[in-house]
Amino acid sequence: MPQRTRSLQTFVYRSVDEVPALLEAWFDLRTRIYLEAGFIQDDALDASGRFVDQFDNYSEHILMCDESVAGSPIGTCRVIDGRRTRLQVAAQFGVQHSDHALEISGFAVLADHRKSLVTLGCYWLIYQKAIGELYDEIHFEIEEALKQTLIGIGF
Repeated sequence: MPQRTRSLQTFVYRSVDEVPALLEAWFDLRTRIYLEAGFIQDDALDASGRFVDQFDNYSEHILMCDESVAGSPIGTCRVIDGRRTRLQVAAQFGVQHSDHALEISGFAVLADHRKSLVTLGCYWLIYQKAIGELYDEIHFEIEEALKQTLIGIGF
């Protein structure tokens, strides 16, 4: 019987707001993925060629990296702090939230990594942050398939 081998991927999640080069990489990657997916068009870009919105000023930016490829960036996510501003889901959908809420947003993962555990790991990290920092609500907008997966594993 042939042996099966597995390659293990190690994902690292970096908060990049204090590291200008990594924050620039975060914006560049999110912009590239959003453009490729058709979520935005060129007219949504700022003068530097990046997609930026009002919530970026109130967010912690997380860069997802694949350590098996020398730490190459593979995804972005941000945590909007409801203690500092109204959440995007409130502005976009009218969702009411407490003053101690956070929102997961700006999620973009390269196509080759979308079926990996990188997304789940990021949600877990933010869930732990919410518990540790005493937030009482977490909000996010996701695609139906991912919603069903998260419900299936107990989120």
